Amino acid sequence: MRKTLSRKNDPAGLIWWYYDEIGLLKPTSKSDAGYRLYDDKPLETLQQILFFREFDIPLKEIKAVMLPGKNGWSV
Repeated sequence: MRKTLSRKNDPAGLIWWYYDEIGLLKPTSKSDAGYRLYDDKPLETLQQILFFREFDIPLKEIKAVMLPGKNGWSV
C-alpha cells in the first residue's frame, strides 16, 4: 500500500506514465511485474521533451516535432 501511494505522489513517475500514455515516450520493455523499463534512448528523448517544456511548448507540438510520421506529415 505504501509503495502504491508513494508512486501516485511521485511527479516524475506520473510524467513517465503520462508520456507513455500519449505515445511520446515508450518504455524499452516491461518487466514481468509490469514495470516500465527504459534504456539510454528513451532517456535522451526525455531530455529533449524536458528541454522543450522549459520553453512552455505544449506536448502536442513537441509530439508533432519529435514524431512527425505519426502525425500525418513528415520532414
